[in-house]
Amino acid sequence: MTEWPRISVVTPCYQHAAYLETTIRSVLEQDYPNLEYFIIDGGSRDGSVEIIKKYESHLAGWVSEPDRGQTHAINKGFARATGELHAYLNSDDLYLPGALRAVAQRYVEAGRPGIIHGRVRWLNAAGEKLDRPPHFGEITTYQDMVDPWRFWWRQKQWVQPEVFWSAEAAKQAGPFEEDLHLAMDYGYWLRLLRQGERVERLDLDVAGFRFTPEQKSSAAVEAAEEIRNLVRREAWDATAPIPALTRWRCQGWCLYEREFQQLAQEMLKQGKGRFARWPQLAAFCLRHPQIFFVPALWRQAGRQK
Repeated sequence: MTEWPRISVVTPCYQHAAYLETTIRSVLEQDYPNLEYFIIDGGSRDGSVEIIKKYESHLAGWVSEPDRGQTHAINKGFARATGELHAYLNSDDLYLPGALRAVAQRYVEAGRPGIIHGRVRWLNAAGEKLDRPPHFGEITTYQDMVDPWRFWWRQKQWVQPEVFWSAEAAKQAGPFEEDLHLAMDYGYWLRLLRQGERVERLDLDVAGFRFTPEQKSSAAVEAAEEIRNLVRREAWDATAPIPALTRWRCQGWCLYEREFQQLAQEMLKQGKGRFARWPQLAAFCLRHPQIFFVPALWRQAGRQK
């Protein structure tokens, strides 16, 4: 390739000195000819700054200062980005050798799509490959992304470090939503796909996602709740380009997981028997017929027989 597109990579970090150097080296050792790399640290006091300073001559810029969290740090980095392709790499993940060249080449050959992603390799805390196959996301449209019950939570999701997007798409989408702390990537990709960006899949391991002791199950629960809130916002937005059946199914899941189950649990706590609960639950379903599109409702009804 005669002219490689500039790739802007942002690494947000805070108190991750144990993994940060591996992340930095995985980016710089790509030896990509047109790389712009920013590290945005939130004021770490664990030795992260000393690690960053070792590599500052190879960086487009870095800061270490208090911020409003990871999403704010990501936005700070991309506010300075000038690349044609954007990506962010968390400070415990890494790029695999040759990833940036492979992504850039496919991006150009495919006519510069709005989104391009590869496969992700699962790693343990030591950075060693886990005994499970790489993950290759299957989402290609906004309709896929807005229905996590059929795609995201059925192992068809994108994994964040494998995804790259164009600066042109980013300009239209605007910054990441800073009130999202764990599902900011899902929310951002939802917006990119809603604006009609084309997805290109690269059948190659491009990144490693590291499982660390710092990751907690409570974080997964919070991320899922943020995703549900985003879906709820889309599903009741009359301007969202969602097919009627998908819209009703998503609305039904939102109603089932939030209101229907809460109503059922409250009646159980009150000691109400089956025949006292059923009329109220049936009335709820009749007021919200979208809920009949939820398979879990029918399974629950079957168990109550």
